[in-house]
Formats: sequence, C-alpha cells, structure tokens
Amino acid sequence: MGETRKTRLGSTAALKARKAEDHILLARGLSARQTGANIPLASLSQEEIERDLRHMEAYSNACTIYSQQYYIFHNQNASKDLENDPKSLHRTPQPPPLIAMPVRIDPEEEKRLANLRQKIQQCEAQREVYEGQYLSLRAHYIYLSQQLKMKRDDVNQRFDFLQSQVKKRGRLVALQRVRLQILRDTLQCVQYREKYPVEHSGDAAELYTAWNDIESKWKKAEEDLKSSSSSGNILRWSASHIPKIPTGVPLLLSQLAEQPGQAAAWGTCGAFGAKPHSMLWIENQVPTGAPETAEELPALREEEAKLKEEIAREKALNKELQMDVIARRKKNDELVAMMALLRTETEAAITRHNILLESDIAKKAALKLHEQEEKNADGTDGTTLPEVSGLKEDDENDGDDEGGAEEEDDEGEILEDGSGKRPVDGDSESPRSKRRKL
Repeated sequence: MGETRKTRLGSTAALKARKAEDHILLARGLSARQTGANIPLASLSQEEIERDLRHMEAYSNACTIYSQQYYIFHNQNASKDLENDPKSLHRTPQPPPLIAMPVRIDPEEEKRLANLRQKIQQCEAQREVYEGQYLSLRAHYIYLSQQLKMKRDDVNQRFDFLQSQVKKRGRLVALQRVRLQILRDTLQCVQYREKYPVEHSGDAAELYTAWNDIESKWKKAEEDLKSSSSSGNILRWSASHIPKIPTGVPLLLSQLAEQPGQAAAWGTCGAFGAKPHSMLWIENQVPTGAPETAEELPALREEEAKLKEEIAREKALNKELQMDVIARRKKNDELVAMMALLRTETEAAITRHNILLESDIAKKAALKLHEQEEKNADGTDGTTLPEVSGLKEDDENDGDDEGGAEEEDDEGEILEDGSGKRPVDGDSESPRSKRRKL
C-alpha cells in the first residue's frame, strides 16, 4: 500500500481537513493493520533468525513424531494382524500403548541440562568444603568458649583471693598502727612525768586493759593471715607456659579433647623411615581468610538498585505506551464508525441511482439519446442534443460517478462491466450510456 489510492470518499470536503490515512482499510474494518503500520518494527539479527529456525524445525519434528504415535494409537491392531486373516476380526482388543508426548522441543535443552548438572556437582563439592569449614569453626568456637569460661572463673577466684588478702593485711596493719600509737602516747606521758614528778595514788588499769585487748586482736589477725597462705588452703593458679612433653613419652589425643586447631596428630611408628616416636600433625580446615565473594556483595546490591530503577522506568514507559495505544484505539474506532456511516450513505445513494436507471422514464430517455447519437453519427442531423426532461434528479446524481473509479469487487462499488442495465440495440455506445451502465 505504498501509493495513495483515490476514492470517492477521499474527495469529499469533510475529509480533506483530516490527516491523510488509508480510509479503505478502515472502511473494511482493518483497524489493526492501520495501527500496526504506524509501529516501527526492528529487524532480527542473524543469530535470532537461526535460533527461530531451529525452534521451528524442532517443533516440526515433534509434531511429526506425535502424529506418528497418534496414528499408531488408532491403528494398533493393523500392525499385528494380517490382511487376509479371518481371526483378526475376533481378537480381543489390546490395551492402548503409552504415548510419549514430544515434550523436548527446544534443541538447546540438552546443553542446558549438561551445564546444570556440572554446576550441581561444583556446588556439591563446594558444599562439602563449607561443611568441613563449618565443623572446624564450630569446634574452634566451642573450645574458645570453654577456655573463656575457665579463664573467667580463674580471674574471679584470683580476684576474690587477692581481695581477701588485702582486707586481712589491712586489718593487721591497722592494729599495728594502733599499737604503735599507744606506745608513742605512753612514752610521751612517761617522759612528761619524769620531768615533773607528782605524788598520786592512782593506777593505770584502764590503759593496761586497752593494751591487752589490742594485743590479742593483733595476734589473732596475724594467725588468720598465716593460715590463709598455708598449704591447706590451695588456690588454682594457672601456669604461664605449658610444659613440654618429654621425648619418648607416647601422646594420646581423643576426638573429644578440648584442643584447638593444629593440635591433633598421629604417630608414624617408624613408617617411611621416620623416628618411632615422631608425630604427624593434622591440619584443620579453618579458613585462613574471608572469601573473595564477600567483595561482590556491594556490587550486587548496586546492580540490584539499578535494575529496580530500570524496572520502574520500563513500567512508566509501558504505562505511557498503553495510554497512547488506548487513545489511538479510541481515535481509530471513531474513524471506523464514521467510515461505516459514510459507506452506508454511499450504498443508499448507489441503490437509489440504480433504481432510477431501471425506471421507464430513464429507459425512454436512454433510447432517445441512443437514436440521436446514431443520427449524429450518420450525419443526417447536425443539431445539438436536446435536453431530456424528467431526468433532472438523474443528471444531478451523475457527478457521483465522475472521476474514473477503479474496479473493485467489494459490495456497493461501481463496476465497469456490470449487467444491471438492459442493453440497447446498436453496436455503438455513447459515453453517457457507458457511464450509466452498472
């Protein structure tokens, strides 16, 4: 539809101001074709074309296989019975065979399954490695938790012990200071009385009582301090260095031992030329560093944010495109309705025109015109054609047929070689009679 086709409908004054569109397609109700012609289509690449061809071939093969199996299902006894065997008609019907539906249409499915199996094997191996690392980390965590608990208990015991010792020594020092102060006061009193002797009959009973009380308390505090540091009160005090195992002493390690990683070993027993008491240390599976995939997490998060923005943008574009399509569809529906109305009016005008041409007045006028044309052709009369009365309405409708419309096979269109009018005797036909033929 590259060239523009001229029609009677396009020549009206009401449609000249509208946008140039293919009204013939719209009059036939092909609005989808008109809409699709305005949407640009991107050409496919060579790879996409080859992939589509492979899919089409695979689908064709699957349909062929299915049709063969369908034929076998409906003619299952024909392949087992003979043509001339009378017993074949009286055999019991066999159960229908199982039909394998052609489910594998994509030719690249085998390749994807192979890649998937390979990825599953790799993931399984990686899972085993991660499980070993998890067990090692859990054992190491349990060991450190137990060590921390023991260290906390040890620190608490040491703190309580040192706090009690500080309290006892403080009490002893305080009593010693009180004794010393009493001695100083007594010495000063004696020195003062020596300088100024005075006769008196009193005694120092109260001073002796206080001194004896302080002396007894001091002795008791000293005994308590000595008893706390005796061999009977043993306090657990962890050593700073673990003692080494002497050479030649066998070492037995249990799987339930509270040992950290790189502490388990097994004896070689002189294998491979080693010493009889040598040990082979077993390495643990604790990961030395963080995996490299941890650095990919920020990049994946950024990519996720970008993809979300792109999805939101695509949704907005799709919404805008949908609104545009709805508006265009409404416009196309209005245009199709208008063209349907014009088509109905045109069919009514053509029907009225055909009815007028079939009337007796039109036939008489056509006969007179034909006779007049024959006379003019013979040269018997050189006068002009007279105006025929009674065909005013017919002459007014003659303008509908002017313009040389092309021949169309649609209903209601004007055809050049129709048989709607009764032929008139004579070989020659005037242009006016040709124009009036249906």
